[in-house]
Amino acid sequence: MEKFGKKQLLVCALAVVITFVLSSVFYIGLGLTYFKNTILGDADSRVLTEVKRCIDALYLEEYDEAALYQGAAKGMTEALDAYSSYYTPAEFENFITAARGAYVGVGLVLTKTKDDELLVLQVYEDSPGEEAGVKAGDVLVSVEGERYDDLDEGASALRGDGSQAQGEGSTVQAVFLREGKERKVTLTRREIHLKTVSARMEENGVAYFKIIAFDEDTDAEFKAAYEELKKKGITKLVLDLRDNGGGDYYSACGLAGLFLKEGETVVYRKDKTESCVYEYAKGHCIDEPVVVLANGNSASASEVFIGALRGNDRLHALVGTKTFGKGITQDVFALRSGGGMSITVSKYYTPDDQCIHGIGFTPDTVVESGFEEDYPVEAIEREKDVQLDKALEIANGIE
Repeated sequence: MEKFGKKQLLVCALAVVITFVLSSVFYIGLGLTYFKNTILGDADSRVLTEVKRCIDALYLEEYDEAALYQGAAKGMTEALDAYSSYYTPAEFENFITAARGAYVGVGLVLTKTKDDELLVLQVYEDSPGEEAGVKAGDVLVSVEGERYDDLDEGASALRGDGSQAQGEGSTVQAVFLREGKERKVTLTRREIHLKTVSARMEENGVAYFKIIAFDEDTDAEFKAAYEELKKKGITKLVLDLRDNGGGDYYSACGLAGLFLKEGETVVYRKDKTESCVYEYAKGHCIDEPVVVLANGNSASASEVFIGALRGNDRLHALVGTKTFGKGITQDVFALRSGGGMSITVSKYYTPDDQCIHGIGFTPDTVVESGFEEDYPVEAIEREKDVQLDKALEIANGIE
């Protein structure tokens, strides 16, 4: 779920794992009088009133008044920055569900390329997308016969709106382009439980971990996978965060804490009042040297993790290309109306006091993939993955 300059969206949910650093959920309610008198000035209220009167007096067609106000709410947050959003009640329910790693959808992650194509960045394991033969690198041509160049709209069309007609068990027709040939598929939406960590042993005691996103269970998933491979004699670790657009803030902090000594600073946030909130490691259990793979789609929670290890001299090497550079966090608020908001509330800083927003992390060893910038890592054949080759070479060279 990036927003990113190269924005990414979960087709199977809202943009949760790719775009936001999710801190916590708060509940707020704003009475109408408070809203009009305190938040909006008289001139601002007049603007909205005048627009509404013009619509009522002149607009040719019938319209949904509730949808009008939902659109106004979305417009207010969209005017703030690319990461602040308003969610309708249905969207907010999906958002919260997706943050827990389970949601109804088709299991695809899309990104918008510099050529304005909607490209499949990731296909989730055991998802409708995988079962239908969709692959990373495919281009979304149309959904139900309609073409989309807007990422949000294309993703929403595939994912469905959560209603009975577009919920679990419903089908959607989509056309994807691969190597110049169009392919029509039928996708059946269903509940997906996201597995964010995969792991395997490489040669010479090197354990390889791929983390595709951060949800609330990622740190626990990783620990379980590590403990299983530990029995096979891990001596070094390679963590692959390429194309990992982020997700749950606390999960990233928890994962970083596994590599740090108890009490060491993982990250801290600073809000508009300059107040700071620190996250500390609760006790480490992983001592082996670590090499991390990253690229321009490694963002947000991924960068929290990288910054925590690098800022505590716990990262042996960062390999790949410069990370995205999202150094701000959003808090999520539930509204009495049933909708919700995510609002940028703070910048985050590494243990060595760096804010990488708009900057990103530059690798210790820069290795280009050899493919176009937008090309998904998941679509690169293993024998052509020069970035992973270099990471494994570095890990094998650690004494």
